[in-house]
Amino acid sequence: MDSSGGSPAAAAHRNRRMQPSPDAPNASPPQTPCPACGRDNPAEARFCNGCGATLRAPPVVAHRPASAAESPVWSLVAALLFLWVGFGLGLRGYSGNALYDGSVTGFVWMARIVGIGLVIVSVLGYLRLRFAVPLNFALAALATAGCLGAGAIWFSFGDYQDSLLLLVFGLVNASAARSAWLQWRHG
Repeated sequence: MDSSGGSPAAAAHRNRRMQPSPDAPNASPPQTPCPACGRDNPAEARFCNGCGATLRAPPVVAHRPASAAESPVWSLVAALLFLWVGFGLGLRGYSGNALYDGSVTGFVWMARIVGIGLVIVSVLGYLRLRFAVPLNFALAALATAGCLGAGAIWFSFGDYQDSLLLLVFGLVNASAARSAWLQWRHG
């Protein structure tokens, strides 16, 4: 008999009941030991609850290939279009109205600056340099403001055909600016 008053077989049976069986679910959640201090932490924890050390590396984010709208080729196409407008069309303001003539001159210079800038963005994008994204955003925002501003002025002077084209072009550039902004903030 054992000290509790039962037979040795009953004591062995009680001891077996107290130990968890190998196929019974573990009552405590899985733990991750800290590599710095050794403290056990919940398995899903990223940092140690005791010392703050990193328990596991952050998840790897897969590299997302550039979409067609973000590729350097499309920046180069837009650059050629802006350069053609800025240098090739020969736009001049000869109406005699200072506001209208100034908007034509401003639009031509904006097209030249954006065109040259987009050539640079294309080269930087081809080289996969991160500086291309904020520069692309700045140029798209400048193009948006230039196209919408000149389009609104030209529309108010009755130049409907050219102004509507500029307004549509301004909206397209606004979309490009938004895409560049999102790529810059989340990229």
